[in-house]
Amino acid sequence: MLFWLVLSGCSGGDGATTPKDLQPSPTGETGGGEITGDTGVINAGPSFTVTPSCADNLDGAMFACWLTTSTSEPTTLSISIDDGAKVRVQQVETAAMDHEVLVLGLRPDAANVMTLTATGASGSTVADPITYHTDPLPVDFPVHEVISDPGRMEPGLTLIRLGPYIAMFDDVGEVRWLMFNTDTVHTLSITSDGHLMHQNGKVGLTVRTLSGAVVSEWCAERTGVCPKTSVLVDVESIHHDAYEMPNGNWLSLSIERRLIPDYPTSERDPLAPRAEAWVAGDVVVEFTPAGEVVHSWPLLDILDPTRIANDAIRGDYWEGFFGGQDTKDWSHANAIWYDEARDEVVVSLRHQDAVIGLDHATGDLSWIFAPEANWQPPWDGYLLRPADPGLLVTYHQHAASINDAGRLMLFDNGNNRASAYEPELNDANNGSRGAEFTLDHGSKTWDLSWDYGPTLSPLIFSGSLGDTDALPQTDNVLVTFGNIANDNYPGVMVFEVERDTLDVVFELRVTQPVTTFRSQRITGVIPGF
Repeated sequence: MLFWLVLSGCSGGDGATTPKDLQPSPTGETGGGEITGDTGVINAGPSFTVTPSCADNLDGAMFACWLTTSTSEPTTLSISIDDGAKVRVQQVETAAMDHEVLVLGLRPDAANVMTLTATGASGSTVADPITYHTDPLPVDFPVHEVISDPGRMEPGLTLIRLGPYIAMFDDVGEVRWLMFNTDTVHTLSITSDGHLMHQNGKVGLTVRTLSGAVVSEWCAERTGVCPKTSVLVDVESIHHDAYEMPNGNWLSLSIERRLIPDYPTSERDPLAPRAEAWVAGDVVVEFTPAGEVVHSWPLLDILDPTRIANDAIRGDYWEGFFGGQDTKDWSHANAIWYDEARDEVVVSLRHQDAVIGLDHATGDLSWIFAPEANWQPPWDGYLLRPADPGLLVTYHQHAASINDAGRLMLFDNGNNRASAYEPELNDANNGSRGAEFTLDHGSKTWDLSWDYGPTLSPLIFSGSLGDTDALPQTDNVLVTFGNIANDNYPGVMVFEVERDTLDVVFELRVTQPVTTFRSQRITGVIPGF
């Protein structure tokens, strides 16, 4: 069945987490709804009371509810939640006499009826239902539309940042979790212990429970703006992306500024004179949860510091960071990934039009996936070349990752569809795409495995931002156009696409001028979704 849902900025969402038995006590205040209904025992069994507490004890998340229960003996807990559109159950398997549980995924602007059952050695007790009336979405939540076919979708919730809000959408477009955050957020992910990680501007990383409470925070010490509560990391910056390693460490991106004596002065004329220039080069870093830097690999030492792609002589992104002085944005790294199968670190460099692989043990260059133009020895020896010369090459890409099949996935923004010194394609005639590539490291070639975007009419051009994710259960692909420049479309569009048919089974359109860095489909975070 196909569902079509149109939501203006006046319907709302709420967030939630795992049982509070496993989390720090929440503090702070947030609005969120109203409790109605009686509490008490209606079945024989252990003494059982329910004390709802929902309005004032979250830390920025919306549409979640802390419930407390007390029993005369240790009990497990089952919470049945009926929101008028969906009935689901949240279980608390750890037996205790006192529980405080964050109920997850409440429906916005609705009566969420919760029935609690406690089970102990002497039997089970069912409490009278409690109704939690949630608030609507904030009035300034971006206007959006959703069309979906839930039976063909990958299970889970769609995690995305829209304007100042981080949200999770269900399969029919209802917001099921929401948090207001004014930080400049790039990557979002769910950590191995079920918390929310978000990267903050050029400064650091924050991990929160889904009530909004900060669990951990890391900050680039050399910025000089770190909160007292953060773990300091001895780097210039932590920006764009972070990856939680299997060993518990974090991979991320830092920056350095160097004076390069013969940097190009033109992206159009290869014979233009070169000149001394301050250049911002990304640094790949790995640090422990305690903030100790265990690897630091400056890319200016690994790649050609004088090779440029389009926009590599721009100076707008890092100049404010470096005191307003002219600083060329040579690499503009925007994604980092760890390929455990090959023990490689994968890095996306927008202003080199390149994705590279680094040996995790040594930091040595392993391979380069990029257009063939302007690579000099010895770097051209690392270049993977197209298996077919007619294949569409990627430009200014985002969100490079390696999927479970070992293939490279990325969002090909496609800016200019040209390298430096080559004729450019006008934005009005350009289109972006989600794409997957097979890399043959033995033959040093690559081939296109799948893409979505080139056959759309009209084309959708997202000049920056974007994401492409393989979805493991259905083999569908989630493609995010994060900053659409075409007049034909709104600012953000997210498609879940069947791989073989290219049928769209989920489509989110944001019809206001907002952007998003990425989106993700997440499972196992909110029970019943």
